[in-house]
Amino acid sequence: MRNAASRRRERLFDISGITHRSTRLELQLADVYDVQGRHELAEPLFLEAVASLRDQLGNAHPLTQRTVGQVVSHYRARGMSDVADKWEADEPERP
Repeated sequence: MRNAASRRRERLFDISGITHRSTRLELQLADVYDVQGRHELAEPLFLEAVASLRDQLGNAHPLTQRTVGQVVSHYRARGMSDVADKWEADEPERP
């Protein structure tokens, strides 16, 4: 059974008209890895998803912003506040 967050994200993808299933799958897999504490596997997936969303929807789109928020949370959970701060300031930097 899908949880409420998963259903909301799916609706957001449907509304935005994204046809690339790979972006959705990247985010879902990144979420799973992040929850499992497998951050080294989650990070490249989050970054690829953000890049795809920025290309497809732009920086101001709610889904792009939410995904950037996930990247920020990901870095904070890893104790990388300096990188998270740069993402919040919209100056992404790969560690």
